[in-house]
Amino acid sequence: MNVVGPPNPMQQDLFDSLRAAYHRLLNIPHGATPLSDEEKLALINLFRMETLPRGEFFVRAGEHAPNLAFLLNGLVRYYALRSDGDDISLDFVEEYGIVGDYESLLLDRPASQYVQALEPCQLLIVRYADLLTAYEQHPRLERLGREFMSQYLAGVLRRLTDYMRQTPEERYRHLLTERPSLLQRVPQLLLASYVGVTPVSLSRIRARMARSERGS
Repeated sequence: MNVVGPPNPMQQDLFDSLRAAYHRLLNIPHGATPLSDEEKLALINLFRMETLPRGEFFVRAGEHAPNLAFLLNGLVRYYALRSDGDDISLDFVEEYGIVGDYESLLLDRPASQYVQALEPCQLLIVRYADLLTAYEQHPRLERLGREFMSQYLAGVLRRLTDYMRQTPEERYRHLLTERPSLLQRVPQLLLASYVGVTPVSLSRIRARMARSERGS
C-alpha cells in the first residue's frame, strides 16, 4: 500500500491559495471541506501558477479555451465584438474570481468572447479535461468541484438576469454599491460600455446622481 506524505511547503502554499479562492468565492468557513493528503496532492498537481501581462488574452473569440483559472491578483475584462466591429464589455473579474469561457469548456466549442487582462494578473490555471479526469479518480474532489461550479454559475446567471432587467442608471448604481473598486480600476470608456451607454451619457448619469445626492 502506497502511503502519500503531506505536501511540501511549496505545494502547501499552492493548496492554500486554491483553498482561499474556493472559500472566498462561496463564502464558506475554512475547514468546511477537509481533504486527505492524497486528495490535496492530486488537486495541487493539476494547477500551475502563471502571470498574464496587462493587455494579454486568456481567451480569444473563435478559439477553443481549454483552461479554467482562479484569479489571485489583477483584473480581467470579458468582452465581445458587435457586427460593426465595436466591442461591448460583458463583465469584469477581480481577485478570487473565476476566469474562463464556460461555453467553450462545457460544450467543447470555440469561445464567443474575449478575456483580456486590464492589469498584470496572477492566475492558478487548470486544464478542464485534467480536472474531469481527477474527478473520476477522486470522488470527493468531484463532489467539491461540482458543488463549487454549480454555485458559482448560479451566481453568474443571477448577475446576468439582474443586469438584463436594469436600466443603465441602475447598472451604474449597482457598481457603486456592490463593486465600487471597479470605478477606480476600469477606464470610463469600458465602464460606459458595460453599463450600455456612451461615455458622455455615463457622465450625465453621474452628474444627475451627484445633483440628486446634494439635494437629498
